[in-house]
Amino acid sequence: MTHRTPERPPQGLSPLPALAFSLILVAPNAGWGQEVSDDQSHAVMITVSEIAELAIIGDPPSFTVSSAGAGAPPVITANHGSSTFLQYTSMMAQATDIRSITVSRSNTLPSGLTLRVQVTLPTGDNRQGATGFFAAGVSSGPVILDRLTGHQFSSPRELIQTIGSGWTGTAPGDGARLDYSLEFTSNLVENSLAGAFEVTVLYTLTAGEEQI
Repeated sequence: MTHRTPERPPQGLSPLPALAFSLILVAPNAGWGQEVSDDQSHAVMITVSEIAELAIIGDPPSFTVSSAGAGAPPVITANHGSSTFLQYTSMMAQATDIRSITVSRSNTLPSGLTLRVQVTLPTGDNRQGATGFFAAGVSSGPVILDRLTGHQFSSPRELIQTIGSGWTGTAPGDGARLDYSLEFTSNLVENSLAGAFEVTVLYTLTAGEEQI
């Protein structure tokens, strides 16, 4: 039996070892198939000022007292339509706060006459607020502007109550309509004097107060 001698590599060369290896690819996505996202945030500063602004628009009211004939009481004629409005903007400092609008008059109304004012509050599109329904207030009904001797203005009377945050609008006809009436005061008629008199009517949108 013949034995074959294995061939030897050439002088100076070593036999090649058998190598086994695996190629591992590592993706940068540590989530293995999940989407990558990132979040950042910053503050947005909003400053809301407390606001109380009031304007009177429209034609000022006027009245004429004239004869109705011998023996008859004089006739009081209003020389204006319902064209005087209060427009106001209110932003409250506290959610529980409310405002009101008060009214007073100068002490120049002739004796024997009574001046009244009544308000019709804004409705529908005539008021704006966060929900579209501005807390425009509640009417106090007809208010008599009393005469107070020795005072520049009569004591303020509350005309509109419970006003919240919002605004009435600025277009003609927006706001709370003012309706004035003038009548004789029966027990003071003997003090009535002829002449032209200018009466100043003062409206005040009050500071916010906590609603009780």
